[in-house]
Amino acid sequence: MKQPDQQFFDKCYMLATKHVSESSVYIQKPLQDVPYPFIEMGAAILIPRATKTAILGSVSLTMHVWGNGDNRIEISDIINNLLMDIKGIRSTESLRWLVPLNQCNIQLLQDTSTGTNLWHGVLDITAQFY
Repeated sequence: MKQPDQQFFDKCYMLATKHVSESSVYIQKPLQDVPYPFIEMGAAILIPRATKTAILGSVSLTMHVWGNGDNRIEISDIINNLLMDIKGIRSTESLRWLVPLNQCNIQLLQDTSTGTNLWHGVLDITAQFY
């Protein structure tokens, strides 16, 4: 059985492929030039809470959406639609999930670190499992 953080990561990865092509979702920042927009799967944090009969807890996951500097609306749409899809996760292989919106946040940042104007959307999600 996969660990809770991996189950949630895999489900979010699959949902991300609905918003950009599957070849535009990366588990780490691509080292070569790739077309925009793309999604980079970020860090996952597992916070377990054991009981006598089960393991409960939460998973925090960060996802990054990168896009051209002249297309803020596209990045905003991708990241907001992705959040709504992830909010709908109810179960994975062996767990049930709750994704409260008040434990998630979105940032849209301008980025010029590559010498090009980019939009960097950051989606932080905290999901509870039981």
